[in-house]
Formats: sequence, structure tokens, C-alpha cells
Amino acid sequence: MNAAVWRDSLVLPQSGQLTLFGFHLFKENNLPGPLSSYNLPSSDYRLVVNDKISIQIIGRSQANFIFSIDEKGFISPDQMPGIFLAGLTFLQTKKVLSAHFSRFYTFSSGQFIVSLVPSGKIRVYVLGNVQEEGFYELPAMSNVFQAIAAAGGPTNRASIRNIKMIQQGKASNLDVYAFSSYPNGEIPTQLHDLDIVHLPVSKTVVSLAGAIHRPLKYEVLDGECLSDMIHFGGGLLASANVQYAKLFRYTENVQLQIDVYLPPYLAGKSCFTFQPGDSLVFKEINELSQNRVKISGAVLFPGFYGLDSSKTIHSLFKKAILSEGASKDQFILLRKDENEALGIKKISLKASEGFVDVELMAGDEIIIDFKSKFKEEFTIEVAGNVKAPFVRSFPPGKQLHVSEAIFLAGGLASGASDKAYIFRKNPNTPQQTIYLPLEIHLMLDNPLSDKDVWMETGDKLFVPDKTYLHFPTQIGLFGAVKFPQEFAFNPSLKLQDMFRLSGGITDGADICNVEVFRTIYKENITTLTKITISLTDTFSFKDETSTFQLMPGDKIMVRSKKNLAATKTVFLSGNIQRYGNHFSDKQPYFLSDLILDAGGLTVHSTILHGKLIRNIKGRFEQPFNLQSALNFPHNVNYDPILQHNDSVYIEETNNIVFLEVPDYKQFGMDTSMQFIPVAFKGNYGVKWYLDQFGGPILTSKINGTVTISRLTGELISANLKDLSKNGLKVMSGDIIKVSAEKRPDSRVRNQIDWGKITDRILGITTTLSLFLVYLNR
Repeated sequence: MNAAVWRDSLVLPQSGQLTLFGFHLFKENNLPGPLSSYNLPSSDYRLVVNDKISIQIIGRSQANFIFSIDEKGFISPDQMPGIFLAGLTFLQTKKVLSAHFSRFYTFSSGQFIVSLVPSGKIRVYVLGNVQEEGFYELPAMSNVFQAIAAAGGPTNRASIRNIKMIQQGKASNLDVYAFSSYPNGEIPTQLHDLDIVHLPVSKTVVSLAGAIHRPLKYEVLDGECLSDMIHFGGGLLASANVQYAKLFRYTENVQLQIDVYLPPYLAGKSCFTFQPGDSLVFKEINELSQNRVKISGAVLFPGFYGLDSSKTIHSLFKKAILSEGASKDQFILLRKDENEALGIKKISLKASEGFVDVELMAGDEIIIDFKSKFKEEFTIEVAGNVKAPFVRSFPPGKQLHVSEAIFLAGGLASGASDKAYIFRKNPNTPQQTIYLPLEIHLMLDNPLSDKDVWMETGDKLFVPDKTYLHFPTQIGLFGAVKFPQEFAFNPSLKLQDMFRLSGGITDGADICNVEVFRTIYKENITTLTKITISLTDTFSFKDETSTFQLMPGDKIMVRSKKNLAATKTVFLSGNIQRYGNHFSDKQPYFLSDLILDAGGLTVHSTILHGKLIRNIKGRFEQPFNLQSALNFPHNVNYDPILQHNDSVYIEETNNIVFLEVPDYKQFGMDTSMQFIPVAFKGNYGVKWYLDQFGGPILTSKINGTVTISRLTGELISANLKDLSKNGLKVMSGDIIKVSAEKRPDSRVRNQIDWGKITDRILGITTTLSLFLVYLNR
């Protein structure tokens, strides 16, 4: 007996892998198209002008009529008075027509048939959980499904089991599942003008996966049970295990896996209640038989067969039945040995090779190949200006004349050129292409003659149109127009038409200097020329005597006016009368212009410096001298030119001066101050500030330099010993930094070298003694 086991490799389907059941009814291909066939609308559909009426009379009198409702609302049958129908419902229309025609024709009940093609439109509100809520215009007789499809279909949160419709003041609900599972023969609810369709949010959505015919997500209504959902899912597979299923449920921030015992629920004795987010996976039974073989490939009935009834290959073939396209040269037998190693054996089916029936073993697999697997196909293609282009398979070699290929392609299309080409590729070297020019009219006039070229497998015959080798057929309008585009050239196309079809010009377009670039071919020389034309506001020529004509290949460029300046936005903050964004179209726009536009400075503004902030590959800050900009307006050396999105900050008057001095302990002073803020006392010299607040010893006892950093961004350096001479003045906000070293004491005397002095005296004494001895002689 074969054993049945669980397939334990159950995997919970990931979110997004399963779609919601019923959503396929709202795809775009369900949208109503042009109605061309006659239909039976709902009985309350009201007829409008241009609706077409079809009347069919059968029985003793037989006739067929088609009428169109005219602008006055009548139809006009021959030899009958006009019948007014506009505004009547379809039910009323049938009664009125039956009454009128019964005076002239003989028929009984059921022998007078009325149908129509509506021409009207309806407007419908589609709201709630759809892709795009809105007010949609649809063909008359559209139903609720088509209205929802027009809105892009439902969202993943939408309920399609409680669709609310308000039709002519009456509310109703539609359950898509009930309609699709228990149809009553009627089309989905037809809509009327100004109806409302609303899709609410779904409450409970669950997933059914595994051994079920339709593994999808399903919306569950209150009171519905597991058996209802299985019914919507098409029922369980024959291989499904009906004893247990695996339930995945989220509860208290964790996911639980629960084995569900199915028999009481499937029998209807108990109702399994779903919770939002549940996923139920139905297990499948795997039949593990040790006595079966498998056959696949070119057979009519592939699959597994019991070894007890298919002991040999011949008996197996009788059951599986070879397909007509099966290859009988050989087949493949896959068989495992005692070590579970797979072996491959090729066996011929040809009787001429002495086919020997092979006894099969459990687990064997036979693969029958199709003949087409071993067939190498070659094609011939005909493309271009022919009536029926094709690609057909042929055996290798010469197969068709060009005239025969054209005949198979339905003949030449109108406008086909007399010139054609064969693109020839050698099957052995497909990367190489040979181009063969053809005089195709000679071959069609002399079919199957020496002039009719043979086509080989791999060839492509291309027939261009007559304009293929001539001037370009496109003409374009570009630049400052709303919709730049190209047009197919035709002598009837005028320049004024091109401007109108392109939506007109944009702001700032210069239509007084429209440029036309034209390619001129003359004596095998190509030259590009530019023609400038001037147009009026209605795109006609200013020069009424102009003889300008469009030519194939013309490229027309409308440029923007050179002096049309884009508006600049500059943000101004700090000590200014009117801070915030300022806008200007001046070119260029200077800092002095901005200050003037902002109403000037406040009483607390410093006129010495400000800050310009600009984003150039990152934030960039540049201080400026505001006084220079105001004293020399529009001078590029002093007045900065502003750019779009610049920020300007005007600083407040600063009355502090900062002294940064070295540690004075090394000079015998009892202080450790290094950074000293000092109130601005006026435009005194640097030496005065250092002497007053840094100590006189600073300038008298040390050498070095002093550096002044100003809010304007200036850096000034000077020697300490020159401060009394250069008269360097201090300004508000300056930072004075001293870099110094101890000055050597000029009062320190050099040490006396007494040895040198003694040697010198001895030398002088010796010289005098020798001189005296010389005189005494």
C-alpha cells in the first residue's frame, strides 16, 4: 500500500504575492468602448437624441428597421407618422413602438423585438477607496464595474463586497463575490446620469494558499465561515489534505502557527471565524510510491504510471501514446543505481536497429524528445512597403525568387520604390552582412528569369518607399513655443498652422527674428543656410510681399528675447528697514539697489561691513564694505553684484575692540590675560590701544608683528616697532593680535677678554724696547 505523508515545506506567502479575489473584474480592458452592436439596456434607460433603434418583426409580418432619433426627438418610419421617443424609458419605448407598428403590421406577443445602440453619455461620481476619485463621463448603459475601472480600480484597502450606489436618490449595495459566484443572468447594475458609486474600507481580509484552486486574498463579511471562503476559492484540490490545515495568525505582537482540524468546518457542523490578517495554508498529500515510473516529453499523456501495469517500455508507450511529432531516433532513460547515482541511457525506437523492449524499474524516468528539438530552422524575411510582410522558415539553400517572395507578401504596397535591397547573412558567419541592391521592377516584369534574383535562407528583402532616398519628409518647430514638435511635411502645411498646432509662443519669444535652418542639396554638395523672417502676433508675415515657402527638412527656431531678464530673489536680513525676500528684474542687480529697495538702513546699522551668503557648491560667506558700496554705487570694484537666491545680512554697530596678546609672565609681568575685550574709544592708533590696555611694556620690551582682522574681511599687518610712525588707526569690531618675542637689553655689556689685552700690551712693549736700542747705537 502506498504511504501518504505531509508536505511539511509549508511557507507563508509573503505580502503582495497574492492578489485580492474579484479585483480582476475592474481591469482596464473592462472599460466600455465604442458601442457598435445593438443591446438590451435596463428598462429605466431614457433615450436621447442620436440613439439608434433596431426593430425586428417576425411571424405573419416580417420586417427589419433601423431608425436614429433626430434632433427633435422623433423617428420617421416610411408611410407612418413620426414617433416621439426622446426622454422615454426603454420600457415605455417598447410599448409606444408596439402600439404604433401594430396598426400597420400583424404580429403577436414576443414577435416584436426592440433593441438599441445608445449614443448618450452619463456622468458618474466614483468615490472612496479607488485609485483616482472623481467625476467620470462614460457611455450610456455603462455598469458599476466599468465606472470603478474608469477610476483606476479599487485600492488594496477597498471593500468590493459592500459597494454603495446611490441611483436617482435610492441607495443600494453590491456584493461582487455574490454576483460572481451566484449570477442571476443579469448584467451588473447599469448606471444613470449623476449616480454615485462609493467603495468603503474593507474590514477583514484573509489569505488562502496551498492546495486550493484559487490561492488568493479574500474579503470576509461578518457571519461568513471557512466553507464560504473555500467556495469562493473554487474548492480544494483533489490532492488536498482534508484533515489539517496550517493557520498563521497575528496576536499580541507575535505570529502564531496553529494546526486547524478541518472536518467539522468542511461538513458545516461548525463555523470557523476568521480574524483580520489570517493566512490559512491547505496542506497537500504527496504520494510516495516505490512502484511507479514517469514519462514526459512528446507523449499525449505524460505523468506517473504504476509499475504493476507498465512493466516494460512498450507497455508504457501504449498508455502514454507517442505524439505525432515525437522523435523515434532515440529516447532517454534516467535510472538510479543502488547508491542513488543517476545514470543516463539512450535507446533507439527504430525497428531497423533492433529495438529491444526494456524492463522498467521503480523510479525510472523516460524522456521522449520532439523532432523539432533537433531541427535547425532557416528563415527568409520580406519587409518594408509590401502588403503582408512575413518571416517564414525554409530549408537551407536557394528557395525563392524575388518575384515569388513579393507574391507571398501580397504584392507591393502603394508608394513602394523601384529600388530594393537584400540583406544577406551567411549562416556560418552571421555577424557579416552583404547588401545587394535590386531593380525590383525588372524582376516583377520578368519573373523566374535570369533577372529574377534567387533568395537564400537567412536573406531579408527590404522594399523602401519612394521618398526613402530623397529629401527628408519631416519639418520641425522648436524653441520658445509651448509644444515644440516635428510635423510630416506637406505642401498644404503653412508656417501659421505650425505655430497654432504647437500651442503658440511662450513669454518673451522673439517672433520678429524667427530663424529657419534649411539644408540645400546642389551638385552633390550639401550646405546649411539660415533664413530670418519677421512675424506678427497672429504669426503672419510682417512683410506682406514675402514669398517664403516651407521646404522638407526645415528646422524653425524661435528664440527668447536677449534682454528678457529672469526675476531674481534675494533675502535681506539684519538691521534694515524692510527685511525678507526682495524681487527684481534688474540686470545687473547691485547691493546698493537692494538697500534702496529695502528702504535704507536703520540707525543701528553699521555702514562699515555686512555679509553676503551664496551657495556655490556649498555655503559660501563673503564680508563686504557697505560704506564703499553706498559711496560708489554700481561700481563693480566696490558694489557687489547680487545673484538669484543670495542672502545679505546687515550687521549691527559693534563698539568692542578685541586684543589678543601673548603671555606676559616671561617678561616679569604678573598677568595671564591673553584675550582682552575693550570698549571702542574712538579712532585712536593701535599703539595707543596696546599701551592703554595691554601695558606699555608690550610695545617697548618686545619685537614682533601686530595683525588687525576687520569685519570687512581685511587683514592688516605691521611691525610693533613701527606703530608710532605709521599712525595705524583702530576701527570698531577690530581684532588686534600680537605675535612677539623678547627684545634683547641694549644695556647688557660684553665680557672683557683680559688675556687678549695682556698679549697686546706685551707686543707693544717689545716693539718700543727694540726701537730704543736702535737709537742708542
